[in-house]
Amino acid sequence: MASAGVRAIVQAIDGRGRDVTERVQARDEVYADGYRQSRYQGHAAEPWAFTFDLGEAPGKPVRLWLDGWVFPAVAIAQAVEHDDLEMVLTRLEVETANGWRTLLDPMGFPPGKTKTMVVDTPPLPAGASKLRIVTTRWLHWDKVAWSTDLGGPGSSDVVVQARLEAASADLSYRGFSALTRPAPNGPHLFDYQRTSAESPWLPFPGRYTRFGDVRELLTDVDDRQVVIGPGDEIRVLFDARDLPPPKPGYTRTVFLESFGWDKDADRNTWKADSNLPLPFRAMSGYPFAPGESYPETPELDAYRERWLTRIVGPETPFTPVNRSGRTLSARP
Repeated sequence: MASAGVRAIVQAIDGRGRDVTERVQARDEVYADGYRQSRYQGHAAEPWAFTFDLGEAPGKPVRLWLDGWVFPAVAIAQAVEHDDLEMVLTRLEVETANGWRTLLDPMGFPPGKTKTMVVDTPPLPAGASKLRIVTTRWLHWDKVAWSTDLGGPGSSDVVVQARLEAASADLSYRGFSALTRPAPNGPHLFDYQRTSAESPWLPFPGRYTRFGDVRELLTDVDDRQVVIGPGDEIRVLFDARDLPPPKPGYTRTVFLESFGWDKDADRNTWKADSNLPLPFRAMSGYPFAPGESYPETPELDAYRERWLTRIVGPETPFTPVNRSGRTLSARP
């Protein structure tokens, strides 16, 4: 997805009426918000609005480029049950001569840590230049920009050069990156250059993929997974030497295509005392529906016997060990 003529907004007002235009001019870990916290994590005490002015009235659809993040929400069911909060997911409104009008409901939001969210709007009313995002979530905006060029599959700005397979993929034990937070209202980040062997999480007991070359398991989506635990790292390298250079004035964007599954040890997680049962492509959900189970085939039986040979037990929760019980080194 691409747009030409992307430009900055001319003014932004946060949920408390403060001018935060400078905060959303560049992606720089300086965030705008303005919600008032409730006692429920991730939920504002009341709906709040982030308002911004495009600076002109295009009178047609626009594409918004929104860089931001959302603090994870909990206790939604509890809040609704006790009727403590009005729940507004996220909607986009436009100011008209007759007041504010809904454009998109729901609009969506950037999940997790800071991401770029692209929103294509319906045609804006004649003379309209002000938009606002209304929500009860803890949303934080780093950069806001817009364009009237919606591009599309036929856009000359979208050029697909190549799809590269991994040249190598090595699984090893690395440790844990130091936790940092560059901005008080920004997401927690991780400093890859500073590591610790002390795990902040308890690993699931179970069988994990042996250390070493795992490229074979990453070539196809076939239920033969690389099963990794806390502190593990897959170092994947791609050979881009044969790609043609970008055209003058163009830059290359790299997308990492992955297919996987993450399981946590939350008290509400199904089977939270083990990394089993493994997920699989055809499952209708997790927990599995009645009658569903990980496929039993000769190929997958051989996969488990050959690859899932690293045993982590509850008696040694932080130390990867092999099947004989000997502690494994940081690298194979």
